[in-house]
Amino acid sequence: MGRLDGKVMIVTGAGSGFGRGIVKKATSEGARVLGIDIDQSGNEETSRLVPADRFAYLTATVAAEQTWSDALQLAQDKFSAVPGTVVNCAGYVHLGADAHAVPEEDFERVWQVNVKPLYLTVKVVVPYWMAKGIPGHVINIGSIGSQRPRASTIWYTASKGALDTATEGLAGAYAKHRIRFNIVRPSFGNTPMAPRVVGGVDSEEGRAKRLATLPLGRLCEPEDVANMTAFLASDEANYITGAGFNVDGGRYVS
Repeated sequence: MGRLDGKVMIVTGAGSGFGRGIVKKATSEGARVLGIDIDQSGNEETSRLVPADRFAYLTATVAAEQTWSDALQLAQDKFSAVPGTVVNCAGYVHLGADAHAVPEEDFERVWQVNVKPLYLTVKVVVPYWMAKGIPGHVINIGSIGSQRPRASTIWYTASKGALDTATEGLAGAYAKHRIRFNIVRPSFGNTPMAPRVVGGVDSEEGRAKRLATLPLGRLCEPEDVANMTAFLASDEANYITGAGFNVDGGRYVS
């Protein structure tokens, strides 16, 4: 018996990295998960790694309102239950560079992928929960960079800072409906996005520079984020809202 038995979740960014790790952990704990990712092959690979009866996926952009309406319906079609937890994990980071050198299209994509999905969660899913009297929970995957920004990823960390502010504000605004919002802040992760953070080249030198800023001496693994997310999604955490959890190997205090 897992601690997420009976729960239905939507997890974005399910096709790789932290998102895939969250799906694997949640399904191992008994949850049924509707994954969203723009990468069809990534979705298929995640599907091969988890129990078939606990995972379905939607290949679509998280920045479109229709995606969220479709996800709500698909989750109910597949699992005969309304998803009560949304994990916003899909992310995009511009190539590490001075702030003035980041292309406008990269800047815009950062906000479309990192911030707009939370807006759409609130626009589409939260009213559905309110109408049904469901005490839903939104878990956002932020970044310790919002607390300790790096010069090479300023616009990315600014988008994660927006998630911090929105998480706190939304937690206060919707507590009367028993709808909760929390955020998890990983450090530099061992994920496919890692090369972009260090300027597009995944070198030993680049990783060594990042490791030097992490007191526990290793990168953040998908399992680290998945473990924290599973706790927050469980009934053990049902009195927590508006909180941020640093899963950062000590980066914040370094």
